[in-house]
This record gives sequence, structure tokens and C-alpha cells, in this order.
Amino acid sequence: MKRKDKILQNRIFLVLIIFFVLFLFNYMNKKNFQETVESDSFKTVECSMRYAEKYLMSLNNAEQEGQIIFQPDVSVILVSKGNTFELNKLVTDQEHSRYVQTEFLSIGKGKDLLNIPQTKANQYALKDDNHQLRTFIALSSKVGDDVLIVSKNVSHYKTFIKNSELLFLGLLIASIIMITIYTIHQRRYFYSPIEELTDLAYEYSENNFSHHKETTSNDMIGHLETAINKLGKVLETNSLMNKRERELMTHIYDSLDIGIIYVTKEKIVFPFNVEGKDYYTAFIKSDDQEKRIKDSYRKLIHEAIVNKKNSHMEVQQNHLIYDLEFSPVASLTGVVIFIKDITSAKQLLSIREDLITNVSHDLRTPLATIQGYSEAIKDDIAETIQEKNEMAQIIHEEASQMNHMITRLLEVSSIKAGESTVNKKPVHLAEFFNGVMHRFSQTLKSEGIQCELEIAYNISYFSMDADKMHRVFYNLIDNAIKYAADPRTRESRFIKITVNFDGLIDELFVTVSDNGIGISKESIPYIFERFYKDDKARTKPKTNGSGIGLSIVENIIKEHSGTISVKSLPDVGTCFMIRLPLLDDTIE
Repeated sequence: MKRKDKILQNRIFLVLIIFFVLFLFNYMNKKNFQETVESDSFKTVECSMRYAEKYLMSLNNAEQEGQIIFQPDVSVILVSKGNTFELNKLVTDQEHSRYVQTEFLSIGKGKDLLNIPQTKANQYALKDDNHQLRTFIALSSKVGDDVLIVSKNVSHYKTFIKNSELLFLGLLIASIIMITIYTIHQRRYFYSPIEELTDLAYEYSENNFSHHKETTSNDMIGHLETAINKLGKVLETNSLMNKRERELMTHIYDSLDIGIIYVTKEKIVFPFNVEGKDYYTAFIKSDDQEKRIKDSYRKLIHEAIVNKKNSHMEVQQNHLIYDLEFSPVASLTGVVIFIKDITSAKQLLSIREDLITNVSHDLRTPLATIQGYSEAIKDDIAETIQEKNEMAQIIHEEASQMNHMITRLLEVSSIKAGESTVNKKPVHLAEFFNGVMHRFSQTLKSEGIQCELEIAYNISYFSMDADKMHRVFYNLIDNAIKYAADPRTRESRFIKITVNFDGLIDELFVTVSDNGIGISKESIPYIFERFYKDDKARTKPKTNGSGIGLSIVENIIKEHSGTISVKSLPDVGTCFMIRLPLLDDTIE
């Protein structure tokens, strides 16, 4: 396990703090000293220049005002007719005065002072013939034909600043060396043993007892090493005993033909045997990472713990039927779930119930249509021969559809068993969907529901089993009509079918949407389950659905290697989304 080196981080942080404090102190001290010295030097040079100008003018005007005394650290040079004279007889830095007269005034910057006198003093930094850096402040002024140059050497101040920087660097290096030595000492005698014992504790937690730590001292670290070694021996002994007991219990549980799962009060799951683990992964485990089991089982587990009574439920998963018994364990405040495969016992009963359910669901709507149109003809509701012929044609189509109903009902079992065949052929999409919608024309008209079809321009034909897909969209439109909103709550009621083809992923995308009463949020995950009915939102008193329509729809879509999903809001509407992949080239 990778751990952060807090000691190294703290030492680095300390070094950075010291560096920052020293740097800030040095910077402020240098800046303050430099500003003070330079400001004083500039003022001294400028003041001396005024005295020198006054003195020179008094000489030119033959007005002797007495000898003016300059400060001894200032050089006052008079350049007259190509000759230079030092006017400050008390100047202490004779070498600087000589350098200005003989060398500085002969170079470009010095000549500029002679040709273009300055109004403010400037700082110069130049190397002399001995390669020594000279830093001085100079100011020039023209008085008649003569030029005055006043300068002050500040090299010793620059030397002081440089020495301060060297002192700062030395203190920083000394601090780093001291902290490094201290860190090495602490790591060697304290932190390294702690890290070794931490690694050893992690090994013990993973049932690895192959290493031990020898006691190296009689201090606190040594006592900790002794305690860790004793703990390792105790854990090793207990681990061996528990391992043997687990092997025996695992062998017994795995030999059973039922799955066993233990669920704690906190809903933590422990599969006891291989069968229980497989069942848990297959249909009990929740897709939500925060929940370990599905909500439908959480409720039964909670009831078993509270009531302290056994309960049973049956689950159908992957064409198999399981009996689940929830048995509370009072001493452990949990529930043991026993899972048994009862598919064989339920097979005959399931086949009989499926047949009755499918017949009642699939024959009810065609019979209602035939009855409605036959009564319309009988009561002379149709006014023209053409209308009667259209009604007769619809009756004929419904009768033909019912003629194939038995075959399709038998296909339900084959679909469930994975033995159904799909007869794919290129289908003209506009004719196909118009045909499905035409079967509901009379119902849509009587209900006042608008049905709209929209097909993209880039798709005309698609390969699919027309009979089976007819059943898919028949069921979806039939549901949309059954669960349409109350006309008093809608200005208009509609059903819209859109067909698009995505050429990038070669998929046909079909949506069937409505503005009906919608589906409750709790029911959406289960609406494609067999026999499920949403009693909260989509069931009306006049509707007695069997709950298998959408299950059949999903199975047919899966046979076409497609997917179906749904989005819905109560009292807003529902949208079914179907994606069918293009598995051949029969598309235009």
C-alpha cells in the first residue's frame, strides 16, 4: 500500500518557509538600504552641482564669494578648454576622481555628459582597466564654455548588498543541511521501523504470516515490535482453525441443490454456496451500486426480520422459475434466503396459463373491431356502398389476422424458449405503418385521437419480419389508445410515430409517443416483465389488460437483435423508443 511521506513533506514545507522568510528579509533590507543610499547619493550629487555652478559663475563674474567647501565623498570636475580640474580639494576618493577624468570621459557615456549636459543625476556601472566594477552617480552641467561634472562613488554600497546576498545564500544552505541531517536521523531511528511494522501489519491482515520483526531496542519501538509479533502468532493460529471450518462448511453447502444467501439487517449480502452466488448475480443483485439487492427483495427481507416469520415468493428468470424462502435468523438479526429451481413443477401449469392469457389478450381487440364494424353495417351507420365496403374490408382483415392468431400464440412459447424463427424480408416502411394505423382508423376517429406518421427521407425499405413487427406496433398503438388522457384535460390527443435511419451506426430508430396518462416512475423498470400491470398510472376501470403485451413486444424486438426502452411522465405522456440494427444490405 502506497503511503504519503508526511515527514518529507513537512521538511520540504519547513525549508520553503525558511527560504521565504530569509528571502523576504533580505529583499526588504536590500531594497530599503538601496533606496536610502541611492536617494541620499542622488541628492548629494544634485546639491553639490548647484554649489559648483554658483561657485563657477562667481569666478566668471569676478564676484568672489569665498571658498565653497564640497563634501569629501563628492568629486567636482571642471572641463575647460579640453583640460580637467578637480575643484573639490577635500575629495577623499582620489582614485575615483582620476578614473572619471582619465577614463570615463574618454568613452561614449562620458562624452555624452560633455556634449549633452543632464538635468538629473544618473547611475553608471563600468569596469575599469583592472576589471573592477565601478558604480557611481554622476551629473553634468554646462556653464558658459565650461562643463561641470559632479560624481559620487557608490561601489562600496553595491559590495555591501552583494555580501548580504551571499549571507542570505549561506544561511539558506546551512538551514537545508541542518534539516536534511535531522530528517535522516529521524527516519533512520524512528520512521523506518514504524513503516516496517505497518507493512508487517498489512501482511497479517492479508493472512500472510511468513515474516516477523526482530526486536532491535528496549524503547517504545522495541515494545511495539514485540506486540506485533505476538499478534501475528495469534492471528496465524486462528486463521488456520477458521480455514478448516470454512472448508468443511463450504463443502457441505456446495453439495446442496439449492442456493443459500444470508442478508444482514444492513442489507449486506453473503452467498453461502456456489448456487446462491450464481442466483444472486443473476437476478437478486441490484444495478444500483449503492444498493446491494433489488427493492422487490429488500421489502420481503425487512418484513421477515420485523415479523420473524418465514415467507415465500416465486421468481421467473431466464425461462426458469425459482421459489425463494425468506427465513429470519433472530440471533444474527438477518435473513437466510433459500432458492430452489421449481421450473419442472411449474412447466405444465405455466404452459396452460400462458395459452389462456395470450388468447384472451390477442383475440379481444380484433373481436371488438369486428363487432363494432358489423354493428355499424347492421345499423346502417355507413351511408354509402363505399363506406360499407371499407368496413367489410376491415372485418375481413381482422378475421384474417385472427386466422393466424393460433400460430402466433404458439410462437410465444417458442420465443420464450429461444426456438422462434424470424422471417426477414425487405418491407416498405410507409405501407407497413399505414397498414397498422388503418386498423385503428375507426377507433381513433371515435376517440378523437390524431395519429401521425413521420418517415425520414433517407429510408424507404428495411429488412424485418413484417408479421411479428406488425404485432409490435399494433400493441404499442393499442396501449396508447387505451391509456389516452381524459379529453377534458387535453386540447388535443395524439399518437405520433417517427422513423429515422442512422447511417453512422446502421440502425433504424422508431419512436411511438403519445400525450396520455403516462407511467409511474416506480413501474417503468418492470413494464416489460410478463404479467406486470401498472396499477398506479396506466390502468383505467374500463381496461382489463393481461400484462403480457409489452413482454411480447420486447421478445420480438430482441429476436430482431434490437432494443426497446421507454420514457414517461405521469399526466404528460409516454414515448417508446425502438432501435433495430441493419444486419444485411436490404435497405434503400
